[in-house]
Amino acid sequence: MRSEVPQRTPANVLVVDDDRALLETTEAMLESEFTVSIAESAQAALDLLGREQFHVVCADYDMPGMDGITLLRRVHSMYPATSGILITGLRDQLPPGILRDECIFAVIYKPYTPESLFRTIRDAWQMLSMRSAVATFGASSRRLGRDKGKKS
Repeated sequence: MRSEVPQRTPANVLVVDDDRALLETTEAMLESEFTVSIAESAQAALDLLGREQFHVVCADYDMPGMDGITLLRRVHSMYPATSGILITGLRDQLPPGILRDECIFAVIYKPYTPESLFRTIRDAWQMLSMRSAVATFGASSRRLGRDKGKKS
């Protein structure tokens, strides 16, 4: 599992959509706060994920080849510390129970406001940072517990 970066660094976000114009607009918008990469297909996203660590992956649901849910499931299985955000305009076509899928942090419905996308990415990044802090605290506590019984 990849280590998580403390929150004082910007989140590294990957946006995946088959609409190039939407990708470029979203990238330009998000770059004010995050480190952003884009991919025009699920396969291109997987290729990028193999070379670079991303904290949040925002994937469009309706893409040719591999849909966003399948992509986010693959990302989660390979990189469980990466948060997935599903973006869709197909509210009525999502599988039942998708919001309970552990690979999806949130679903954003098109059309969305820039602030809703920013807020959701911030929330996903904050959740990752809290999980990292809890894991670090747990490891420190276990080490201290083991060291307590040792003589100096």
